[in-house]
Amino acid sequence: MAANPFAESTGGGRLDGIAARHPDREAIVFGRDRSLTLARGLTALGLGPGDKVAVWLPSRPPWFSARQACARIGAVVVALNPRYRAHELSYILAQSDSKALLLTDHFGAIDYRVVRFVKDGPRPPGPHGDEVQRGNLREQALQEMTR
Repeated sequence: MAANPFAESTGGGRLDGIAARHPDREAIVFGRDRSLTLARGLTALGLGPGDKVAVWLPSRPPWFSARQACARIGAVVVALNPRYRAHELSYILAQSDSKALLLTDHFGAIDYRVVRFVKDGPRPPGPHGDEVQRGNLREQALQEMTR
Protein backbone atom coordinates (compact mmCIF):
# COMPACT_ATOMS: atom_id res chain seq x y z
CA MET A 1 0.00 0.00 0.00
CA ALA A 2 1.39 3.42 -0.98
CA ALA A 3 2.08 6.01 1.70
CA ASN A 4 -0.29 8.95 1.92
CA PRO A 5 1.56 11.93 0.36
CA PHE A 6 -0.67 14.36 2.28
CA ALA A 7 -0.24 12.85 5.75
CA GLU A 8 2.47 15.28 6.84
CA SER A 9 1.19 18.46 5.21
CA THR A 10 -1.56 21.01 5.66
CA GLY A 11 -3.68 22.71 3.02
CA GLY A 12 -1.80 25.93 3.67
CA GLY A 13 1.56 24.22 3.31
CA ARG A 14 0.51 22.56 0.07
CA LEU A 15 -0.73 25.88 -1.33
CA ASP A 16 2.54 27.60 -0.37
CA GLY A 17 4.51 24.80 -2.07
CA ILE A 18 2.48 25.07 -5.28
CA ALA A 19 2.87 28.87 -5.25
CA ALA A 20 6.66 28.47 -4.87
CA ARG A 21 6.81 26.06 -7.84
CA HIS A 22 4.61 28.28 -10.03
CA PRO A 23 5.31 31.88 -8.97
CA ASP A 24 3.98 33.37 -12.22
CA ARG A 25 0.55 31.76 -11.99
CA GLU A 26 -2.34 33.40 -10.17
CA ALA A 27 -4.96 31.72 -8.05
CA ILE A 28 -6.92 33.39 -5.27
CA VAL A 29 -4.63 36.31 -4.52
CA PHE A 30 -6.91 38.79 -2.78
CA GLY A 31 -6.93 37.04 0.57
CA ARG A 32 -3.29 36.16 1.27
CA ASP A 33 -2.59 38.96 3.76
CA ARG A 34 -6.03 38.57 5.29
CA SER A 35 -5.65 34.83 5.76
CA LEU A 36 -2.19 35.26 7.30
CA THR A 37 -3.50 37.91 9.70
CA LEU A 38 -6.50 35.80 10.64
CA ALA A 39 -4.30 32.70 11.07
CA ARG A 40 -2.08 34.64 13.48
CA GLY A 41 -5.18 35.82 15.35
CA LEU A 42 -6.58 32.31 15.64
CA THR A 43 -3.22 31.02 16.85
CA ALA A 44 -3.08 33.82 19.43
CA LEU A 45 -6.47 32.62 20.70
CA GLY A 46 -4.93 29.21 21.32
CA LEU A 47 -6.29 27.41 18.26
CA GLY A 48 -4.14 24.96 16.34
CA PRO A 49 -3.94 21.63 14.54
CA GLY A 50 -7.06 19.52 14.84
CA ASP A 51 -9.21 22.21 16.47
CA LYS A 52 -12.60 22.66 14.84
CA VAL A 53 -13.47 26.16 13.65
CA ALA A 54 -17.05 26.82 12.57
CA VAL A 55 -17.26 29.22 9.61
CA TRP A 56 -20.65 30.93 9.26
CA LEU A 57 -19.94 33.15 6.27
CA PRO A 58 -21.44 33.49 2.79
CA SER A 59 -19.35 32.28 -0.18
CA ARG A 60 -17.52 35.54 -0.62
CA PRO A 61 -13.85 36.49 -0.29
CA PRO A 62 -13.91 36.42 3.56
CA TRP A 63 -14.99 32.75 3.46
CA PHE A 64 -11.93 31.82 1.40
CA SER A 65 -9.67 33.84 3.72
CA ALA A 66 -11.15 32.06 6.74
CA ARG A 67 -10.77 28.66 5.10
CA GLN A 68 -7.17 29.36 4.18
CA ALA A 69 -6.38 30.70 7.67
CA CYS A 70 -7.70 27.45 9.16
CA ALA A 71 -5.64 25.42 6.69
CA ARG A 72 -2.52 27.37 7.62
CA ILE A 73 -2.86 26.46 11.31
CA GLY A 74 -4.09 22.90 10.66
CA ALA A 75 -7.58 23.55 12.03
CA VAL A 76 -10.64 21.71 10.71
CA VAL A 77 -13.29 23.89 9.04
CA VAL A 78 -16.89 23.22 10.07
CA ALA A 79 -18.68 24.93 7.17
CA LEU A 80 -22.06 26.32 8.20
CA ASN A 81 -24.81 27.20 5.76
CA PRO A 82 -25.07 31.01 5.83
CA ARG A 83 -28.86 30.70 5.85
CA TYR A 84 -28.99 28.75 9.13
CA ARG A 85 -31.18 30.24 11.84
CA ALA A 86 -30.42 30.34 15.55
CA HIS A 87 -31.83 26.89 16.39
CA GLU A 88 -29.91 25.26 13.52
CA LEU A 89 -26.73 27.06 14.51
CA SER A 90 -27.10 25.98 18.13
CA TYR A 91 -27.50 22.34 17.12
CA ILE A 92 -24.52 22.27 14.73
CA LEU A 93 -22.22 24.06 17.18
CA ALA A 94 -23.12 21.61 19.93
CA GLN A 95 -22.62 18.57 17.68
CA SER A 96 -19.38 19.74 16.08
CA ASP A 97 -17.42 20.56 19.24
CA SER A 98 -16.17 23.72 17.51
CA LYS A 99 -13.76 25.81 19.54
CA ALA A 100 -14.30 28.97 17.50
CA LEU A 101 -16.94 30.57 15.31
CA LEU A 102 -16.07 32.95 12.47
CA LEU A 103 -18.90 35.15 11.24
CA THR A 104 -19.79 38.47 9.70
CA ASP A 105 -22.27 40.91 11.20
CA HIS A 106 -24.81 40.62 8.36
CA PHE A 107 -25.34 39.45 4.80
CA GLY A 108 -28.37 40.73 2.94
CA ALA A 109 -31.34 40.49 5.29
CA ILE A 110 -29.63 37.99 7.61
CA ASP A 111 -28.34 39.41 10.91
CA TYR A 112 -25.53 37.10 12.03
CA ARG A 113 -25.32 38.84 15.39
CA VAL A 114 -28.15 36.52 16.43
CA VAL A 115 -25.39 34.23 17.69
CA ARG A 116 -25.38 36.34 20.84
CA PHE A 117 -28.90 35.14 21.53
CA VAL A 118 -28.56 31.43 20.79
CA LYS A 119 -30.32 29.60 23.62
CA ASP A 120 -29.49 26.20 25.09
CA GLY A 121 -26.35 25.88 23.04
CA PRO A 122 -22.65 26.52 23.32
CA ARG A 123 -21.66 29.80 24.89
CA PRO A 124 -18.37 31.65 24.62
CA PRO A 125 -16.67 32.88 27.77
CA GLY A 126 -17.11 36.58 28.45
CA PRO A 127 -19.77 38.77 26.88
CA HIS A 128 -19.23 38.04 23.19
CA GLY A 129 -15.86 36.37 22.69
CA ASP A 130 -12.79 37.95 21.17
CA GLU A 131 -12.77 39.85 17.90
CA VAL A 132 -10.19 39.55 15.17
CA GLN A 133 -10.41 42.50 12.79
CA ARG A 134 -8.48 43.46 9.68
CA GLY A 135 -9.69 46.02 7.14
CA ASN A 136 -13.17 45.20 5.90
CA LEU A 137 -12.82 41.54 6.92
CA ARG A 138 -14.50 41.10 10.28
CA GLU A 139 -14.90 37.85 12.09
CA GLN A 140 -15.64 37.07 15.68
CA ALA A 141 -13.60 34.22 17.08
CA LEU A 142 -15.52 32.72 19.97
CA GLN A 143 -13.12 30.67 22.08
CA GLU A 144 -13.65 27.42 23.89
CA MET A 145 -17.33 26.89 23.33
CA THR A 146 -18.80 24.64 25.95
CA ARG A 147 -21.97 22.61 26.03
